[in-house]
Amino acid sequence: MTLWERVRGWFNRLIVRYRANGGAYAEVCSDPPAAPSQAGPEPPSPTAPARPQPRSRGKRQRDIFLNTTAQAPARTSITPFPKPKQTKKPTFVESDHEVDDDDKWHFTREAVEESGTFYFRGALLDHLKVYFEVLARMKGASHDAFQLYSQVGATLLPMQSRLPYKEVPPFWKHRKLRPAFGAVAISLHHDDTEKVIYPRLAYFNRLFPAPIYVEAFVGDVYEVVHYFDLRHENNPRCPKWLHDNGFCDTFHVGVDVDGQVRVLKHSMTHYEKLRYRAGGGKGKKNLYTEYIPTKGWDYPPHLKSWHQYHCKRCQEYGWVAEPTVAAFAQVHFMSIANTTTAHETGVRIEVTNKTGLTAAFAVDMKRTAYFFKDRDVVLTPKGKRARIFHIVRPHPRTLRDGRVVPVHMHFAGLRKFRWAEYEVFLSVPGLHHEMVTTMDATLADLEAFKAANLDPGDMASTAQVGRFIRHLVHDEVEAANAVIKEAELSDRITK
Repeated sequence: MTLWERVRGWFNRLIVRYRANGGAYAEVCSDPPAAPSQAGPEPPSPTAPARPQPRSRGKRQRDIFLNTTAQAPARTSITPFPKPKQTKKPTFVESDHEVDDDDKWHFTREAVEESGTFYFRGALLDHLKVYFEVLARMKGASHDAFQLYSQVGATLLPMQSRLPYKEVPPFWKHRKLRPAFGAVAISLHHDDTEKVIYPRLAYFNRLFPAPIYVEAFVGDVYEVVHYFDLRHENNPRCPKWLHDNGFCDTFHVGVDVDGQVRVLKHSMTHYEKLRYRAGGGKGKKNLYTEYIPTKGWDYPPHLKSWHQYHCKRCQEYGWVAEPTVAAFAQVHFMSIANTTTAHETGVRIEVTNKTGLTAAFAVDMKRTAYFFKDRDVVLTPKGKRARIFHIVRPHPRTLRDGRVVPVHMHFAGLRKFRWAEYEVFLSVPGLHHEMVTTMDATLADLEAFKAANLDPGDMASTAQVGRFIRHLVHDEVEAANAVIKEAELSDRITK
């Protein structure tokens, strides 16, 4: 009897042994099960181990894949070998000797997604569809922001993100590393109700000089904008002016040298109501009402109403509410500052639709093949299917002449391909290009320039800045230089 026949007989006995517990391993075995004997089925073995229970995990959305016509290479069925007994792993201690073990680089799904990086796809395609609809409608509400983020892209986050919101990221404490802009898509999976509408996009821009109606501050002044969009023309609560686009709510914050955040007040006009009666005698008296305007510094009205709703919700669910309007606005700005950089925590995925709108998110470095397994097929010069962008760990390589050459860790594979109706571009920030958040592009308020009698100097539109950053990310240096020359020429023509 050969070794292979002995192994196959051992597996057949293993299948019969486990058949009473649900038929474990029956589907993955290449050999058909033996026919039952005339005496009836074999009784269950009293020593058979219990069926292993699945590990409890949090609920997540089902992965939705495309019905693509791409044909993957045929997979051959392989008879599984028994898994060795798992022993308790020793604690890893750093030493001079490098251990090539994948286990020490293993991260759980919860740890990956809580940091803002996608591990499972879930309903990402549905979220992308909603995101592009919202971004296209933002053009009428904030044209300058649309010109920038339609080319750079706003950050998409997984459902189970758990990012800090009580402080700004550590690199914000360094003035040169502080980002000048950022955007994140939020509440894409929530539906508006009769009493509550959710913001769909949140973004911030650094301004210089600050608008004249904003409180003076020594440091960097940021405008924080939330974009609301009902998106349904048949909604009875949606007025006609919201059929084509949504609306924006804005407040401003200041970040000092040490990275401390303070909400800035606006110069606002309040109208005091004054009532008095006119006429005299025994006749009918008329009631007159007048409004007296008064100037003062206060927080925007929408911020106050938002804080009131926040306190009401916290009281219903037993949460701890932010005590003041300023603390509530600080938390919002810090959460946006922490989430806008999530697309650079892994492999940066840039997705562009047919109209040229862009979205950005991050995927775990070991999950690119799973994430885009339904992509369109791209062939190599040899006619084989090109492998997607992946990480290659250090390993020794034996050449034909017998020499062994060490191969360092590197990235390889396809970085640009088509996925459904989208064009996808993959990159690693810091390796293929500079981090987008470190690109300094401060926005200028032209009204503030005119009020302060300042020379604006050389300026570029947000559309030109967006094209310039996009060309740098795609490593298109000549196209980026052409955008700079175009901006200089347009500035001279304006002057």
